[in-house]
Amino acid sequence: GSSSLASLLGGGVGTGATTDGEEGSFHGSTASGSGADLAKMGSAEASEDQVTMLGIVQAQRDRFVQRIQDMEHEKEQLGRKHASQRQALQQLQRDNLKLYEKIRYLQVQ
Repeated sequence: GSSSLASLLGGGVGTGATTDGEEGSFHGSTASGSGADLAKMGSAEASEDQVTMLGIVQAQRDRFVQRIQDMEHEKEQLGRKHASQRQALQQLQRDNLKLYEKIRYLQVQ
């Protein structure tokens, strides 16, 4: 369920800085992704950009984990509602059959 998927998504990503609440905020850094661009930058600036990107990716992961958990909860609720509606339908079908049998009996009389 949600715990196995959440643990799968949570694994393999180290801890680091997080975003300041703005989705997709790059904190004014450049969004270059190639190794050659990072090699050209100073090591401190490259490290800062990596930490910033790590924070963005972690925040996105956390949002997706929460969204998955919410959707799985909704799925469970809908499953219970579906089972309840199916039981109600079956009861109505039994009631209809009994009424039909009574009507047929009264017509024969």
